Amino acid sequence: MGKGRFEAYEHRIWYNAGRVRIKSKKKIQKAYDFVIDTLKKQAVHGIEEKSGVSKWIYKARLQAFGRLKKFGITRDMLQEKLTSKGLTSLSKYL
Repeated sequence: MGKGRFEAYEHRIWYNAGRVRIKSKKKIQKAYDFVIDTLKKQAVHGIEEKSGVSKWIYKARLQAFGRLKKFGITRDMLQEKLTSKGLTSLSKYL
């Protein structure tokens, strides 16, 4: 059956396109921060020399670089971001 009179009225009251929140305000900045955070963790723990990359760092890197790829951010752009933040020592983990 169709909607009753009250359901249609309720939908009109509560749905207001002008009140919809902005969804993609800081996604790109958060993607950069996530990659930089994983690179810092990789640098701090320094596991690569002994036994290779640990599984949690490997999975976090895959997810982080996947996010960058989704937004169309290249490694050169990431390199520029690292140099602007003064984190050129992390570039060897790219």
